[in-house]
Amino acid sequence: MKFAHIADCHLGSWRQPQLRFLNLEAFRKTIDKCIEEKVDFILIVGDLFDMAVPSIDILKATAEKLRELKEKNISCYVIPGSHDYSFSGKNIISVFNKAGLCIDLSDKEEVIQEKENTNLLLYGIAGKKGGLEQQEIIELKDYFKKLREKISVLKKEKNIYSILLLHTTILELLPQSLYNQMKKFGTLSIKDLPSGFDYYALGHIHQNNIFDIDGKTLAYTGSLFPNNFSELEKQHTANFFIIEKDDNEKDKRITKQNIKKISLNLKNIINLAINADHETPSSLKEKILKEFKKHNLKNAIVTLRITGILKEGKPSEIDFISLEEKAGQLGAYHILRNTSQLGSKEFEIKIQDIDSKNIEEIEEASIMAAIKEKIITKKDKEKLQSFMRILDLEKIEGETSAIFASRLTKETIRALMLEKLWN
Repeated sequence: MKFAHIADCHLGSWRQPQLRFLNLEAFRKTIDKCIEEKVDFILIVGDLFDMAVPSIDILKATAEKLRELKEKNISCYVIPGSHDYSFSGKNIISVFNKAGLCIDLSDKEEVIQEKENTNLLLYGIAGKKGGLEQQEIIELKDYFKKLREKISVLKKEKNIYSILLLHTTILELLPQSLYNQMKKFGTLSIKDLPSGFDYYALGHIHQNNIFDIDGKTLAYTGSLFPNNFSELEKQHTANFFIIEKDDNEKDKRITKQNIKKISLNLKNIINLAINADHETPSSLKEKILKEFKKHNLKNAIVTLRITGILKEGKPSEIDFISLEEKAGQLGAYHILRNTSQLGSKEFEIKIQDIDSKNIEEIEEASIMAAIKEKIITKKDKEKLQSFMRILDLEKIEGETSAIFASRLTKETIRALMLEKLWN
């Protein structure tokens, strides 16, 4: 038995036509590779689309590839993710399911069918917009307990290969920094997952990784194609997994599986990081042009991240139009720029006797200057500093919007000392 595990395609996510096309091309080539590899079936574990109702062009192209799978007798099992999820339940996945182009597993029903003398058992849990709520997690844990018992009984009766499709965050599979934040909320833990499955096909986290924990094989494929500027800097290929099951000839209860990462290189990606310190808009432009000439930009995606403080002039005075034209002349497929950390002397806080660029020192001096001018009082200082810390909080990778909003709300309530009123 051989199958493909794909997740987080986010078709239609890029607003730039060139990257939207590449994202779709990654999906096309992935399906072509699956057909070439002669997989028995495909799993798409959430966020096939970036929204519940994508554009007609995206729908037509996706339906065409799903139809190819159907013509090749390759089943395609799909669950909606947090992006293509709809509160009404009316999403394109359900439409494709009705049209026979895929099988929607979001209703949690099992599918058992014969595959090379092995019964295939699938369970799918759809992702939710904004993540799972506390009550939903409690209900899901109860469901998992019943599912664990059911799997145990079925495996005693038949030779079954079982897969759980789940589009969510698993606490222990997060980086330590994010783990500490998410632990406070009702995130699912590995111990909550029902035992007995041979493979846990996961989606939602945009990092590919395979974990063997407590006898469970859990796998995140990561996003099929980079979904934003930062991902383009880190992920240069389209990625998914192909899993091949190999039964033990002597004991059919022992399952061996080979998980192979497939990487498809669509375009060369060149990451350029430019420091603007001590530069003017014109000298920075020349500095970037020199970087262009150091690389072969032909047919490449160029990410241009500019950081630092211009010694004079404004970021708006940088001639980005001619820079993009030059990159095009050098053959670049597309150029993306990020100037979120680019500033100028004109917009720096000018406080007397501040030589350090340390943000804490600048904030302290700003507050003391406000106290001196009697804009605020000394007793407001601590509260103001607390609010400044809250404003510095950022959404962590893998953290849902709902959890981030909840975290900000709790920190604000704590800063205002309103816990008793809130509770």
